[in-house]
Amino acid sequence: ETYSAPAIKKRLKEGWIGVKINPEDNTKKATLDGAVVKYADIARKFNVRGFPTIIFLDKDAKEVKLETTINYVPKEPFGPLLDYVKNEHYKKNISLDKYIRDSMRK
Repeated sequence: ETYSAPAIKKRLKEGWIGVKINPEDNTKKATLDGAVVKYADIARKFNVRGFPTIIFLDKDAKEVKLETTINYVPKEPFGPLLDYVKNEHYKKNISLDKYIRDSMRK
């Protein structure tokens, strides 16, 4: 429901690359840091503890560390979450929760 919402689809087309993996499928592989690895190895690298988990990488393919683990996000706060990451507010010590709350009030 989140990713199929027209407003979210539009935002994701503007400078985002989405990758969906299923770490429980041991037959699938991808390239990470120059090595071909199983999806489960990718989940381990990013300390994924449950599904779904949303992980953002910056332009240098480094994980964007947020204040909280991002699991399922409804479509309403997902747009502000994308803006928060895209505009690098995490580097400015702006609280993610406060940013999303303030954005949804507008």
